[in-house]
Amino acid sequence: MRLSKVWTAVAALALGGCVDSDKEASFEAGVGGTVTGLSGEVTLILNGSESLRVSTNGSFNFATRLPAETSYVVTIGSQPANQVCAVLGGTGTMPYASINSVVVSCAGRSHAVGGNISGLVGSVTLTNGNDTYPSSTDGPFSFATPVTEGAAYAVSVQTHPDIQTCSVSNGAGTMGTSAVENVAVVCSTNTFVIGGTVSGLAGDVVLQNNSGDPITISGNGAFEFPAAVAQGSPYAVMVQTQPATQTCSVSQGAGAVGSGDVSNVVVVCSTNYFNLGGTVSGLNGTVVLQNNGGDNLAITSSGAYTFPSPVAQGSNYSVTVLTQPATQTCTVSNDSGMMDMSDVANVGVSCADNATTLSVTARAVIPVDGTASLTVTNTGASYSAQNIAINLPAGWTDVSVVSSTCGPSLPPLAACTLTLGSPVPYVAQGGIEITGDNVSSSATTAIAFSIDGYLVFSVDSPTSASVIDGANMGSWSWSGTTLLVSGTDPIDGAGNTASIAAQLGNLAPAADVCDTSTAGGASVGTWYLPAVCQLTDVGGLANCPAGVPSIHTNLVRLGFRPEMANFSYWSSTQYGPDHAWSVLMSADPTELLTAKFTATGVRCARSIDY
Repeated sequence: MRLSKVWTAVAALALGGCVDSDKEASFEAGVGGTVTGLSGEVTLILNGSESLRVSTNGSFNFATRLPAETSYVVTIGSQPANQVCAVLGGTGTMPYASINSVVVSCAGRSHAVGGNISGLVGSVTLTNGNDTYPSSTDGPFSFATPVTEGAAYAVSVQTHPDIQTCSVSNGAGTMGTSAVENVAVVCSTNTFVIGGTVSGLAGDVVLQNNSGDPITISGNGAFEFPAAVAQGSPYAVMVQTQPATQTCSVSQGAGAVGSGDVSNVVVVCSTNYFNLGGTVSGLNGTVVLQNNGGDNLAITSSGAYTFPSPVAQGSNYSVTVLTQPATQTCTVSNDSGMMDMSDVANVGVSCADNATTLSVTARAVIPVDGTASLTVTNTGASYSAQNIAINLPAGWTDVSVVSSTCGPSLPPLAACTLTLGSPVPYVAQGGIEITGDNVSSSATTAIAFSIDGYLVFSVDSPTSASVIDGANMGSWSWSGTTLLVSGTDPIDGAGNTASIAAQLGNLAPAADVCDTSTAGGASVGTWYLPAVCQLTDVGGLANCPAGVPSIHTNLVRLGFRPEMANFSYWSSTQYGPDHAWSVLMSADPTELLTAKFTATGVRCARSIDY
């Protein structure tokens, strides 16, 4: 019988009269509650220390247990990407029961729509959906009802001043992550006509200004649109309908109205027309090109292209990108010029992927014949991540992706799950890459394996592996005697432990506590105290040889079993009559020759079949 166990029993009997009060004084309970309205991930903080990441609605509970009659405070550590969460009932004093009444309520972000009114004489009423804004003065304005991120807005004039015309620019779009403040409303009693000249026309051409106010022209010469445009407002003249046998092109057709009529719009019509095109490279998706603000052309693959409408000889052309591909940005070269007497085929369009970034769960443990999940997050705010995949180590032939919610495309700031499974274990590895087609740098994770809940640090055969116990066995001396035993092997912890147990029994507590352990239903003699080179890395003071699977190298160094870090553990390797090897599990582990009577940590290992 060990003396420490006898004294423990005696102490328990001596304190028997204080059991009830001790239980009340040591009462501890958890703190939790409910999350509602969440879309994304919120981080909750308990008493400024424990951090809990929540990504689904429903109940939550912190791991920390607090004593009765102590204070608890639940706060928000980080908000979801497009939401704001608030804590209700998050502070108080712990009763003699668990707290499950904390409510975390989340809702979408929204922002105001506004801008500036200038030139106003009288009263104007603006509208955005069902929201109206009446004003009789110049200056900033903002609608009362904010617009949710991702929703459309469209500002227009509902009622003009009696003697003025007000025009809206920058009035429509999709709400982003900040307030819209650039809507410009320009009011002026000075309105001017838009016009110019038509030449080379044979037939009828229909022109339009600002996508409206159509005018049909049947002969060459000057023209004017019937509707005047307020001073300072934009104008954009385009061909709505071409003549039957001609192509008419517009130049000098866009700008802002100044202090007089616009009369320099040039429309050139010609039966001599030529094709306009070029080459697209690097395209992945669909890009929409325009020539001179119209003649849209959707392109879905790299190669040569030609606009559907030819350009009249002597007319200007200007190629721009109307709509970019979903995951790329395209730029145009040789984009403008004057059409001569042959086709133009050198307008280049170069497309490149919009890069984003990923993060992934730091580490995961795959149970043999079970599954483990990795959470992958697109940390970029602008672009979707394409074709997310995991690059497993070459030797892990039996590990498979059981399921994935990552799909071909993961939106900005969204998260997905990769679920992995394996019928056999492997030695843990770090630096395992999570990649995507347009990811600027891969994210990395570490993966270990377990059997019956125990982490594997060595795969010994096609049917067996070495595992480490998940619990510390306390602090024990190596031995209270200077008797030399045969447990001196630096790599065979099982053989050392068997020799020590046979010669010293419970006179060698560190080895005995492992040898007599029945954790996991194992029989006595199954668990053993690891040898020094099974605990530490290659080399070091113990001069450990290469090729010996190590608990530090294969688990602790990768962040598995973090409770072992910065703590010393006995090995079963004896050095001499008075000393044995112990290992300090630091980032760079240190082998120590420690006096045998010293109380040092014990962590047991065993071989296990799968």
